[in-house]
Amino acid sequence: MFKLIKIICFFLLCCFSIIVNAQSVIDLSRSDHRYDKYFNFSALRVMTLNNLTSSGKKFSKLKANVEISNNNFLDLLEWEQINDPSYTPPPSYNRTQQFGNWIKDPTHETCYDTRHLILSEQSLIPIQLDPKNSCRIVGGRWYDPYSDEYYDLANDLQIDHVVPLKNAYLAGAWEWSHAKRCHYFNFIKTKNHLLPVAKLENLTKSERGPEAYIPNNRSFQCQYLALWLHIKAVWQLKIAIVEGNAIQNFVHQNGCDKDLFILKADELEEESNELGVLPQECQ
Repeated sequence: MFKLIKIICFFLLCCFSIIVNAQSVIDLSRSDHRYDKYFNFSALRVMTLNNLTSSGKKFSKLKANVEISNNNFLDLLEWEQINDPSYTPPPSYNRTQQFGNWIKDPTHETCYDTRHLILSEQSLIPIQLDPKNSCRIVGGRWYDPYSDEYYDLANDLQIDHVVPLKNAYLAGAWEWSHAKRCHYFNFIKTKNHLLPVAKLENLTKSERGPEAYIPNNRSFQCQYLALWLHIKAVWQLKIAIVEGNAIQNFVHQNGCDKDLFILKADELEEESNELGVLPQECQ
């Protein structure tokens, strides 16, 4: 009976995944996900002592010749609209062909692929391995910030790309080399590019952007948008008009802490430099 219940649940989950993914295709093929008009991040700013208010939040524009320092920052909520009359839609999206899959880094001390590296690094307790396969993690303790729940079984989790692959593809990744897209798929050099989240929650999100999906966990919603924009800034991905408008509206209506949306220039530079170090398995 228990096996029958598991089979039924698995079947229903698969059906849900198909429906969600089909809807995602519809969402991301609409005209408002074209990039003939889009938002791009504005120039860096610099914080100067002369311009500081008592709250420390008054800033002046960064001059072009100012060197990157700890005082320079990028305001992730400040964009400029770009009009691209020469825009042409990218080639059709194919996840496996264009991004590949999880890789195993031969230089790493374990035999884990990227999924299991994330599970290993983010488990709150010592992990449990499959007794028949030491490269596969089956147990641990993980916190899913999307659902605000804890999980003990690895099979209950999927690894979410905070900015989904298809969204990244349409926002500029289609112009990258396959090696760079593989790198994006497996990027672990910065925290929270990849997150272990509940399987059903990840299927619900699918390839949706903030205009169509925000995690239910209210305490994480503003941080989620900050992470989204952080990743787009580091990888130099475009922001669709409908996506940007949804983010600005949410931040304003929910009083998100603007400090969440400040990215220091030295941090931006450090993370951007990591993008050029391609894993051997992606080359």
